[in-house]
Amino acid sequence: MKIAIDIRKIGKNSTGDETYTYHLVEELVKNIEAGSHSFLLLTDVAETEIKKSLPELPSNFQVKQVLPASKILWTFYSLPKFLKSNPVDVLHVQYIGPFFLNRKISLVTTIHDVSFKVNPRWINKKDSTLLNGFIPLTLKRADGVLTVSRFSREEIARLFKFDSGKIKVTHPAVDQGTKSRKSNQEAREEVNKRFNFEGDYFLHISSLQPRKNVPEIIKAFSAFKKMKGDQIKLVLVGKKGGHNYDSAIDKAWEASEFKKDIIFTGYVANELLPDLYRGAEAFIFPSSYEGFGLPILESFINETPVIVSRDASLPEVGGDAVFYLENAPRRDLELAEIMNQIKDNKELVKRKTTLGIERLSLFSWAKMAEKTLEVYKTVGLSKQSSE
Repeated sequence: MKIAIDIRKIGKNSTGDETYTYHLVEELVKNIEAGSHSFLLLTDVAETEIKKSLPELPSNFQVKQVLPASKILWTFYSLPKFLKSNPVDVLHVQYIGPFFLNRKISLVTTIHDVSFKVNPRWINKKDSTLLNGFIPLTLKRADGVLTVSRFSREEIARLFKFDSGKIKVTHPAVDQGTKSRKSNQEAREEVNKRFNFEGDYFLHISSLQPRKNVPEIIKAFSAFKKMKGDQIKLVLVGKKGGHNYDSAIDKAWEASEFKKDIIFTGYVANELLPDLYRGAEAFIFPSSYEGFGLPILESFINETPVIVSRDASLPEVGGDAVFYLENAPRRDLELAEIMNQIKDNKELVKRKTTLGIERLSLFSWAKMAEKTLEVYKTVGLSKQSSE
């Protein structure tokens, strides 16, 4: 079979979506059975440029630049036009697929989460309109639907009145490249040096969108500082003012009497993240809605305690290995208490981090790619046999 994959997320600093796409390609390259198929990796940047961000590709993988590159124009004009001249058996996209696609081509879409449907205020109006308008049409056309958790599968089924039995779950994972080789102290010292501050720190990494509840973290940190009188810092990793940025973060920072102890790093390259996790007292992730929650696994592999909301897919990922917020009336105070517990109860922290390391065995990029290839084969061969 000939399989085309939309890899535009690679090289775009798209956090979880980019990580998913990169590892899918990486594991398909290694997969023995995939060697009997040919793959077109479709991007909107120069082939020589994108190859710098990809693993070494065998001869059955080709990178193709498809132009023009405008986001909407690419999906609805450039892509179907390209495929008309370069026919494939299967096309794999994320979220929205083209409408004017030859019926002989099987369409597979990955929908990571449907937060835009749950609460339109979490993203801007343009993105909300686009996703709410075009995902139902994509689902109607799709021959295969993938998602990253059992929670997301049920949410897609519930919110779009779609048969959950037609949605396949392919969990993301982490690999050894996301593990710091340093001790906790060495990693902390490296982070101190790079970001120009001293001492211990709590950590949050995300897109800094409203559903990440970063203002709540800032309030909890302030409450913890008052309680503990500690010199600890709060490190917030993510692009300030980025896509769908939560402006309430700035207001919470301005209102904090400990603003000098809150470090905004901006976007941080992937190779720097392991040391950030490894050196942290805890990773704080009180998100209201996640399709999966990959930072939990990134924390586990670096033996970092994790605090999460008991919401959405996070319990599915975290299991018994994390500290849960229970949505108390003042959750910022509850979070401050857990931060205090982590600082004081090293035996409990050790038990949790041990459970986290054990839990990593449940998630594998190789299995994710293997299951995805099975979907390609199922939908591709099904269409061929029906013709």
